[in-house]
Amino acid sequence: MRGKGICLLGDPLVRLRFERVAARSQQADNAAVGEREKRLARNEALYREVNERVAEVAERFVEVGTQTPVGFICECGAVDCTEPITTTLAEYEAIRAEPTRFAVVPGHELPEIESVVERYPGYFVVETRQEEAEQVARETDPRA
Repeated sequence: MRGKGICLLGDPLVRLRFERVAARSQQADNAAVGEREKRLARNEALYREVNERVAEVAERFVEVGTQTPVGFICECGAVDCTEPITTTLAEYEAIRAEPTRFAVVPGHELPEIESVVERYPGYFVVETRQEEAEQVARETDPRA
C-alpha cells in the first residue's frame, strides 16, 4: 500500500524501543555459526516487537477496519534494517494472526529460514520454516 499515512518511528518512545532492539541484536551478531538461524529469527522477532508498539499507538488514531496506511519497519533478520513498510492495521493484524509470519521489504526475505507466502506492492509476508527459527518466533510472540 502506498501513499501518505501515519509514521510513528519519529515518536520518541517508539524510537527508543527500536534503538534498544538494534543494540541487543548487534550483540547477538557474535554468536557461533550454528546459531545463525536463531539469531536471524531473534532479529525478526525484535522488529516485530517494535511494530507491535507502532500498532498500539496507531490504534489510538486509526480504526483497524479503515484503509488508512500506517508506517511500520521491515521485520527482516538484518540487524540494522530500518526500511519502511506501509500497510493498514487490518493487513498488519492478518500477518500477526500467525506468530511465524513477518512483513519484509521485497528482497529482504531469508530463503534459508523462511518462504514468501504473500506478495504486496511494498512488502512481502514471509513465514519461517526452519525449525529453530520457527521455535524462536513462537517463543517470542508478544501476543502469546
